[in-house]
Amino acid sequence: MPLTVEVVVVSLLWAFSFRGPFNFWYAILGTALVMIGFSLLHGVPSVIRPKFSDMIYGVLWGILLFTLTWVSSYIVSHHFPYLSAYVESTKALRSLAPNYVYVPVVFTVSTAEEFFWRGTVQRNLIPVLGKLPGYLVAVFLYVLAHVLSGNWALTLASLFAGLFWGFLYLYYRDLTPVWVSHLTWDALLLSVGI
Repeated sequence: MPLTVEVVVVSLLWAFSFRGPFNFWYAILGTALVMIGFSLLHGVPSVIRPKFSDMIYGVLWGILLFTLTWVSSYIVSHHFPYLSAYVESTKALRSLAPNYVYVPVVFTVSTAEEFFWRGTVQRNLIPVLGKLPGYLVAVFLYVLAHVLSGNWALTLASLFAGLFWGFLYLYYRDLTPVWVSHLTWDALLLSVGI
């Protein structure tokens, strides 16, 4: 299946997860599994070359992004009440699943996002479009998928996170620190919250 079709399928499934009639957590898990499947077909394991130093860097990058997220959330809640309502609605999704479902699904979705958006989409766009255009188009597509969710706070977060993780992938050319960064960010969101 061509990458453009896969991006459309994933974006529509992502939107359906947020807007569809099914439980969000089961729908997003299904979407994540499709993303991982597409990524494996594109040879994502070839760009996962774990080194201890990359894992440490990934944790540090995740902590930095979480700190920026926490500061941004504080600013939004105090100065942009319209967006704050979207932040609260995203946080409320947690109540739709028990922890034994919620926690593994979050980490599966994090993995799927990195495998697909950075490890598949960005990696395949760079040779065709060049480094900077490939990076920016991949970020644009990542954000567009979040626009379809209808949640503007999540869309704004995807813009900054997409730029951040996309740059990390551009810099390292290895998915390991990017993936670990995303997992660390999610672990901090789960344990500390915003």
